[in-house]
Amino acid sequence: MLESDAAKGVLYFRQSLLLLRLNCPEAAMRSLQLARQHASSEHERLVYEGWILYDTGHCEEGLQKAEDSIKIKRSFEAFFLKAYALAESSQDSSCSSTVVSLLEDALKCPSDRLREGQVWFSAILSRYLTKTSRIYETSMQQSVLCTIY
Repeated sequence: MLESDAAKGVLYFRQSLLLLRLNCPEAAMRSLQLARQHASSEHERLVYEGWILYDTGHCEEGLQKAEDSIKIKRSFEAFFLKAYALAESSQDSSCSSTVVSLLEDALKCPSDRLREGQVWFSAILSRYLTKTSRIYETSMQQSVLCTIY
C-alpha cells in the first residue's frame, strides 16, 4: 500500500468527525465507511468498524471491536472508543471509574496520527473528572442528610 493510500483511512475518519460536528450524520457514516475501507492496518479497521457499530446503535458490538483492536495494538483511538461505548452502554453509575481509567490509558498510548486531538481530549477528561467528583460530593451530601433526618 502506498503511503498516500495509508493516510486515506485517517483522513476519512477525521472527515467523519467534522461532519458529525456539522450535524451531517449520513455523510459522516459514509466517511466512516470509507475510513474502514482504506484502513492501513487491522487494528485501525477494527476501530472504524467499532465506531460504525456504535453509531448504528450496537454499543456492545462496538465495545467488542475496541477490545479486539486493543489486543492487536494499544492505541489512543481504541481506548477512546472503548471508554465511549462503555460509558454509553452501561446503566451502572459505578462504571465511571472504569471509564476514567480507560481514558487515562488512552492518553498513555500512541495515536494513529490524531495526536492533536489528544489536547482537546485532555480538556474533556478534566471536565469529566470535575463533573464526576461534583456528582459524587452531592450524592454523599444527600446520603448524609438522609441519615440525619
